[in-house]
Parts: sequence; C-alpha cells; structure tokens
Amino acid sequence: MGDLTEARILIVDDEFTNVRLLERLLQQAGYHNVVTTTDAWQARPLFEQLKPDLVLLDLMMPHLDGIAVMGQLPIPEVAYLPILVLTADVTAEARQRALAAGAKDFLTKPFDRVEVLLRIKNLLDTRYLYLELERQNRSLEQIVAERTQRLMQSEKVATLGSLLAGVAHELNNPLAVLTGHAYLLREGAKDESLATRAEKIRAAADRCARIVKNFLALARQQPPERGEVHLNVVVKEAL
Repeated sequence: MGDLTEARILIVDDEFTNVRLLERLLQQAGYHNVVTTTDAWQARPLFEQLKPDLVLLDLMMPHLDGIAVMGQLPIPEVAYLPILVLTADVTAEARQRALAAGAKDFLTKPFDRVEVLLRIKNLLDTRYLYLELERQNRSLEQIVAERTQRLMQSEKVATLGSLLAGVAHELNNPLAVLTGHAYLLREGAKDESLATRAEKIRAAADRCARIVKNFLALARQQPPERGEVHLNVVVKEAL
C-alpha cells in the first residue's frame, strides 16, 4: 500500500479562504502534494496534469458548479478515484446530486477538522487498496497467461512425442530387417568389395537406429532407465 502523505490531492473551491484552510489542514497532517485552484475552469487541466489520488470539490461555484466539473473530469470507469464534495448546501437533494454525479463522499460546511481529515484518510485508504488489488489482478492474469502458455507448449511436446514414438516404432521394424540382411550379406560374401558394401549398409542402418533411439528418448521427455529384465519375457512380448 502507498504512503498516504505522498498522495496527490486537488482542491477546487471558488472561496480562497476555504482553499487556504484546507491546504493548511492537509499540510499540517503531512500531505505534501497538494494543488489548489479557485477557478472551476482550471479543474480539468490541473486534473490531467496532476493525476490526483483525491479531489476535494466545492459544489456551489459560479459559472461552473461542482456537478459540471465532475462531468468534465476524465475519470476512467474502472478506476476508483475518490471525489469528496464540500458544500454549504445541506439538503438531501444536493447530496443525492453529488453522489449521482460521481462523488464518493459528502461533507457539509463548516466542517470539523478531525472529521475532514478522517474522511480523506478513509478515501485514500480505499483508493490504495483498489490499486493494490488491481496490481495483484494484473499479476495473476500474467501468471495465468504464462502457465497457459506452458501448458499449451507441454501439450504440443506431448503430441510431438506421441508422433515421434509412432514414427520410431514404424522405422524400427524395417531397420531391424535391414541390419539383419546386411549382417547376413557380409558374413556370406565371397567378394571383399561386397562385404565392404554390406558393412557400409549395416553402419548406415545402425546410425538410423541411433537416430530412432534419440526420437524415443525425446518422446519420453525423461532419460531412459536401466534395470534388470527377463529376456524370455522380452522375446515373447516382441514376438
């Protein structure tokens, strides 16, 4: 969670006395990033420049009231950016209009120093909690995306492994025939050149067999393990 005293606060109030009072209260409470204006038309430019964490907004101002100001502020719908309305209008209608326009809280003038600081702290706490939750959601989305990518890659590797295992199995049978005949040809050759050729065929077949063995190792996705076997069982299974 961020440091509340580092929060960026924008004050918009047409009465200079109110602005100075709020500014002094905030500074005494340790808030340093405070920008103020008594001109409601400057609210949006200052908002875009400061990108505040909280707006303290007067409701009743000449030419452009607080409701109109809130309508001008470019606040993303998904973002929690609190606006605390401060006004001398104590009617329920004023409160409803302010909250309906986007205000998160409402405080009537004259306000109590302790209460206004407490409201500000609560709103900033809520904003920082929202930002932290948003950050965690983005982190979780990234983790899910990465794991999904790894899962898809694993599925691709598994599919490739099955394909390689099938290819290796299909190649082993003709390679065994080729190796056997090359051996028989070499053993029965009367001509030295024929024996040499038979040996080359056998060597090439052995090389292919090693490639097939590598295919099988890749398909398993784990190193082969050596262990004791019963040869009779192996021969029967092969037959």
